[in-house]
Amino acid sequence: QIVCPVGTYQPDTGQPSCLDADPGHYVSEEQQLDQTACSPGTYQPVAGQSSCFSASEGHYASGFGSVEQLACEPGTYSSSTGLDSCLPADPGYYVTDSAGIEQVACPTGSHQPTPASIGCSLVNPGFYAPTPGTAFEIPCPSGTYQPDSGADHCIDADIGHHASDSGNFNQYPCDP
Repeated sequence: QIVCPVGTYQPDTGQPSCLDADPGHYVSEEQQLDQTACSPGTYQPVAGQSSCFSASEGHYASGFGSVEQLACEPGTYSSSTGLDSCLPADPGYYVTDSAGIEQVACPTGSHQPTPASIGCSLVNPGFYAPTPGTAFEIPCPSGTYQPDSGADHCIDADIGHHASDSGNFNQYPCDP
């Protein structure tokens, strides 16, 4: 009688050989009756193995018995190993490429209100985005204006002019 080595198993009696663990599975000890599926966040592409690999940064392995790790899609990322899914980029952040390992803050003057985005948009005239990672464009407060898109600040109305509403993209002369 021969003991089935690590990486193999045999559930039946009287068999002439052992079975290799299937891809996506492993057998970590000798003389086993069954194979074990790789846990979510791990994978094994080769048969007859004694363990599974952790998914790399920028990748994931979903479900039990994964035979491969998959790259995170644009708009998502994985900053650590062994994850079973990727994280969506937060509002105000983006991930442009697949296999992203971190989200990137939208630069000043731009915003992104939607999670899992691949880019940012410049703020419209009358609005501003003062800091990196701004999710929503901010309307210029009353008394200020901004004629340009992509602004990180608003401009005070000149003497003799007004900008009475919020979100002004222009200043107006005061009535005589």
